Amino acid sequence: MVSPATPLAPREDPIAVMLGRRLGHQLRGYRNHHQLTQAELATLVGSITRRTISHYERAESLPDLPTLWRLVSACDLDAGALFAPVRRRRGAA
Repeated sequence: MVSPATPLAPREDPIAVMLGRRLGHQLRGYRNHHQLTQAELATLVGSITRRTISHYERAESLPDLPTLWRLVSACDLDAGALFAPVRRRRGAA
């Protein structure tokens, strides 16, 4: 089974990092609320592995767009919250 994901480098684009953190937080929250294991969630979403869910939850990688939408649909995630504007701190580059 292929793991459709994009690895995040330590000094990655801050918006990609924030998206990864938001997605991970929402996935973990959904999984815990519904008392699912990572393997069960992977099966629910389809075409991804438990390890891939783990990477998403820890913001170590981002899903490709089709997988992201499957996650949003299967887990009833708040897509608006995932893509809400990221406010930069004053003085940040």
